[in-house]
Amino acid sequence: MNAKKCAFGQVAPRSLPSWAVCLVAGLAAVLSAGPALADEPNVTIERILKVWEEREAATKSILAKWTEQRHYEIGSRCGKETRGSDDEGRPFPSRPIDVSLESLLRVDGERYRYEFQGENWVDRVEAVAPEHVLELFDGTRYLRFLGVDFHDKNVGHDNGWITMRTRSGTREWPVLAPIMANYRALAPGFGHFRRDEWSATSLSDGGTVDGMKCMALSFSHVLDPARTKRCWVAPSLGCRIVRLELGQRMHVEVHYETDRSGETIPKSWRYVLLQADGVAVRWSFAVAMREFAVNAPATAGDFSFEFPVGTEVVDLTKGPKPEVYVVREGRPNRVVTREERMTPQRFEDVLATESGDLARRRNALSYPVTAAVLGVLAIVTVVLALRLRRQRLNRRGS
Repeated sequence: MNAKKCAFGQVAPRSLPSWAVCLVAGLAAVLSAGPALADEPNVTIERILKVWEEREAATKSILAKWTEQRHYEIGSRCGKETRGSDDEGRPFPSRPIDVSLESLLRVDGERYRYEFQGENWVDRVEAVAPEHVLELFDGTRYLRFLGVDFHDKNVGHDNGWITMRTRSGTREWPVLAPIMANYRALAPGFGHFRRDEWSATSLSDGGTVDGMKCMALSFSHVLDPARTKRCWVAPSLGCRIVRLELGQRMHVEVHYETDRSGETIPKSWRYVLLQADGVAVRWSFAVAMREFAVNAPATAGDFSFEFPVGTEVVDLTKGPKPEVYVVREGRPNRVVTREERMTPQRFEDVLATESGDLARRRNALSYPVTAAVLGVLAIVTVVLALRLRRQRLNRRGS
């Protein structure tokens, strides 16, 4: 068979000149990249938002697992008093800290789960300790769990919260931006650029990022125009975000790869928080994706969570007043009454007693003391009264 192969791998029939077939094949290769690549000069704000909406509608669920390397500079974290140093001026941390965490993000419709585990700098203990953080919205309730491996439970213990909030508290965390801002950019309750909060204001040439021509899209907050965000989108990647700037100090840069199914996925990214001078790094997170899938079936267990034994839970769904309880093993939860919460209690005493016992004990001990104090006051009052009466009588007699 008399045929030729051109540079694009196309087989050219003998009846046509090979250069002509190669030219046609080259044009086809460019056009096959889609209008996002072929029409870069015509990219508009409306077009970018439309692409985001279409991707969001096509992505019913997200599953992502990654390893996160965190670096904290000296004095970059807060201590117990929410400041960068203690009373003696020692910074938190006092040396650069590097830790590694395993993270998971699961999104299905409005349901949401984000958690990370590993050795991390923990502000409450002002040191590196095993930590497990989880936020979950099951479609009705919002749960948050903060677990730290405290050696002394009286120093600190695991905490949990339950509310009826419909919006995730972590939805705009910069470390999640490469996923949430690409697959839930405009979604209510999730979106980094949700329309009721953010308005696209301008589009300009963003230069080249990671070897790709980009457009810089700016947003301002609808209630506070001084709050701004800016992202660099690559039309050749379906208007995916390759760089994100949150204010002047938070930056995220994303690198993409194509997986086996042909999906362009965020493979790695780096989040940097700068110091107040806008130059020096305060901390940085480097992420390497281990597993990523869109529209993977979700199970009921993906969006459920049982607080571990020993967790103190604040439940705000029971009525106007919060219900506070401690999870116990093999027994009903130990409710912590309002009276017990009003005064400091040893956590081990809370675990070892039933609801209200500590308040009753305190009251029982306080009754004799109160009676004794009142008795002393009564005696002092009588003595003073007698002394004043005697002084008056003496004045009259003189």
